[in-house]
Amino acid sequence: MDDRRRSPRLDVVLKVRFERKEDFKDALIHNISQTGVYLATDAPFDAGYQFAIEIDLPNDKGQIKGKCEVIWVNEIEAEDYPKGMGVQLVELEPKDRELLEEYLKELENA
Repeated sequence: MDDRRRSPRLDVVLKVRFERKEDFKDALIHNISQTGVYLATDAPFDAGYQFAIEIDLPNDKGQIKGKCEVIWVNEIEAEDYPKGMGVQLVELEPKDRELLEEYLKELENA
């Protein structure tokens, strides 16, 4: 498989809320990078769909809010990879981008 990612994905389990038409839905992130996340959900959106996302960082390190776009969808539930969608972070405020970069550095050095 050709991996076209610009930055490496790090395995994590983080709480996340994402925008649905009527409200926000709770879910889990299974990996994260500077440019995107894998969001586990039984009801993934179609590729190209954009929506708001709120990622809770552990140990009260804050919350990252932004906008993302669905890049690919996984419709098959597997033992080691849940059904969900790979999303690209397309819009983050500078403070949220900085918070994400700090968190990723901590993960890489752990």
